[in-house]
Amino acid sequence: MKKLLLTLSLFTTSLVYSQNVIIDTLFPCQGATVTLTQVVSTNIDCDSIAGAHLFYIDFPANPADSIQTWWSINLINPNIIIEPISFTFAPFTFPESGCYGFDVVLDCSAGTGNVTILSSTRYVSTVGIEELSLDKEVTKITDIMGRECFPESNKLLIYHYSDGSTEKIITN
Repeated sequence: MKKLLLTLSLFTTSLVYSQNVIIDTLFPCQGATVTLTQVVSTNIDCDSIAGAHLFYIDFPANPADSIQTWWSINLINPNIIIEPISFTFAPFTFPESGCYGFDVVLDCSAGTGNVTILSSTRYVSTVGIEELSLDKEVTKITDIMGRECFPESNKLLIYHYSDGSTEKIITN
């Protein structure tokens, strides 16, 4: 796994603020259209993180539910092992299939400005059931033999609609 560690140091009023950006390049996709971001306070030493990998995303069936992600975090010291960590993102409805970004901002020392950003991109497919269309129009009417006809009472007729659906109707 490649990892890119970018450290920025900003010197402001004699305090040192650092920001580490760790980019997961294991399964990248290019050109994320939207990036979901979650800020989390943690007691992990940000400077000891060598890499991270987003290995699982739980997309809820209900779009009003939160999105759960699981990350593995690798430390510089290989003798210290961190169990996979779960981060929850706010509910989000993916409008279309495409590349989406997931960023976790770890606030390692609350109030000091030291943060580490875990960044990953994933291709999200939005395969599902199309929305129910109530704007359908009758395209033709046939009898049970398939011959086109006009609406008649007391006769079984098949109405064909613009959305491809059919309906069998007997009118009085």
